[in-house]
Amino acid sequence: MDRMKCFKINGETLFLEKVLLYFQETPLLFICKNNEGERYIVFCQDTDKFIYLVSEISTSNLIN
Repeated sequence: MDRMKCFKINGETLFLEKVLLYFQETPLLFICKNNEGERYIVFCQDTDKFIYLVSEISTSNLIN
């Protein structure tokens, strides 16, 4: 199964892992993962201009 590439930040590719929230078929809140297994939480703050906030998140914080 091919992984869907979402972002390339500082030469590192982030792949979609799980969408948590949609708005009109656009993912607003989702989790991405890099090749090393580190997770990032992503929030689309502007659906017209596709402006995203991306932050690394630990697995324990994600579970909480």
